[in-house]
Order: sequence, then structure tokens, then C-alpha cells
Amino acid sequence: MKLLKTITLCVMLILTINVFGQHGIKRTNNYFSYKDRANEFGGTVNLSYFRYEGNFSPNFQLDYDHFITKFFSIGVGYGITFNNYIYNTFTFDTSLRLFNDFTFTFKPGFSLKTAKGVTHAQYSMGACAKYEFKISDNIYLGPKFEIAILQDDVNYLAGIHLGYMF
Repeated sequence: MKLLKTITLCVMLILTINVFGQHGIKRTNNYFSYKDRANEFGGTVNLSYFRYEGNFSPNFQLDYDHFITKFFSIGVGYGITFNNYIYNTFTFDTSLRLFNDFTFTFKPGFSLKTAKGVTHAQYSMGACAKYEFKISDNIYLGPKFEIAILQDDVNYLAGIHLGYMF
């Protein structure tokens, strides 16, 4: 009886796949056959606030992303924060474009904290959201908000992101 149910389920699944496959629209999974840009290089100027230190400081970031699909990309990032200490942060970015102009990014990585000539490595975990206003076909500008959880502090960032897609 279980064998008959399994065979019936498999036949129904195959028929369902064939029925949905019988439409006149030709689809392709080849992302690069479209005219969309596949790479993005961007820079951000932020105002950074450290929760436990309680002060504001400037932050600059650079990032490169490669789009695997129209909505998903992977990349790398670098940021530097000038505080009482100098934080050099390196991240591995995974981005999801939720709408055409809104992107959410998950950013695990590590940070090198330099204080009084001594450098310490720390883990960092971040998430950011940005909205893009197109200036031209390849260039966009928009606000960016980020939270980064460092090993010894929490960093809140808000700034302006400028990106170039190619």
C-alpha cells in the first residue's frame, strides 16, 4: 500500500511539473543575458556612535559587491573609524535587494582596534540597510543605516552612500 501511494505521489508530481511547464513564455535562468549591471563599487561617509564609549566619530567605508542574481549579491567591505581608537574593519558582505531600490546587507567580519600603538583583533557582526536614488544609469546616492556589534562595543552608523554599478 505504501508503494502504491509513493508511485501515485511521484506521478502526480511529474504531471504537475509538466502542466506548469506548458506555457508560451520563454524563460531563462541566465542572469547575464540581461542588461543589468553585475558589479557595484561604493563608498560611504558615516557619523558613528559607540554605545559604551558614548561619543560620536567619523567613519569611512568602501565596498565591492558582485550580484549573483538581480536580488542577491556577495562582496567585501572595508571601514575605518577615527575614535579614541582607530578601528579598521574588514567584512564579508551578503546583500539582499528587497525592493528595486532598498538593500539589506549582513556583514560578518573582523576589526583591528589600534590603541596607543597596540593592535588587537576583534570579531564584528553587522547589518545595514540602504536606499538608492538613481542619479544616472550607473550611479546612485542614498542614505545608509548600520549597526555593528564589535567584541567590546556596539557601533551605530548613519551616513550617505555613493555607488557605481558596472
